[in-house]
Formats: sequence, structure tokens, C-alpha cells
Amino acid sequence: MEAGHAASAAVWLERQAGDVGERARMVDEGAGGRGTVRATSLAVSWRGTPYVWGGTKPGRGLDCSGLVQAAYARAGIRLPRTSRQQAGAGLAVASMAQARRGDLLFYGRPVHHVAIYLGGGRMVEAPRRGLAVRVVPVRRPTSIRRVA
Repeated sequence: MEAGHAASAAVWLERQAGDVGERARMVDEGAGGRGTVRATSLAVSWRGTPYVWGGTKPGRGLDCSGLVQAAYARAGIRLPRTSRQQAGAGLAVASMAQARRGDLLFYGRPVHHVAIYLGGGRMVEAPRRGLAVRVVPVRRPTSIRRVA
């Protein structure tokens, strides 16, 4: 069933891209590889999953870092548990102009929130109590990391 959700999420991402030029830009932004494509597709497929502080299970609930960790773990990439720890993983990306699909977007000093960049100015996040996993426009991150 999970593979079907990931495929549906990939189709959704393509539809969100709109015109051919925007789709091409999302492909370029997604140059991170198969793990990145799988992780982003899984994260999008979990839209509607309730926010649960400390949550790491898509079937029960996720917090922001649990969403990131679970999506990447199922794509074969191990990441630390908390957003603050995840902010030290991978390589730094200088700005949103260099961001690619699958890059991690961090918020706050110290870091207190993380989301996954989808390309096309969109991100997937588990925002806070009372809101579910969702896809939204990117807000200006305080740092960006490439983990795949």
C-alpha cells in the first residue's frame, strides 16, 4: 500500500508543477537521486497525518523531525531524531537559489523546526499541534542542508 501512496504522491507533485518549464525546474531541483525522490514522495503521501509531538510513526502521528526521519529512513538514509540534530547532517546549501528537491529547510535559532523542500517553491511539513502534515509554500529558512 505504501508504494501506491508514494506513486500517487509523485503524480501529485507533477501536477503541482504546472507548466512544462516548471516541471523541468523541479526535475533539476530533484537531482539528489533516488533516495530523495522516494523520501519526498513518501512525505507527501503522509499529508493529513496528525501532528503528534515526538511522533515518528506515519500511521499514528508525526512531528516535524519525525516526518523527515521516517521519510528518509524508508528511502535508506539514516538521519538523527531531532530537528536540532538533523541541522548538522549532510552539507550546507548557501541559499534557496541553490536548493534542490529533498533538501531540508530549518527554522529558528536555535533550530526548532524542519521541513522537506519539494521544488517549485513548496515544502512538506508537520507544522504544530492542531495541524496535520501538509504541503505549503516555502517560508524563508534559517538554514538548508542536503542529505542525499
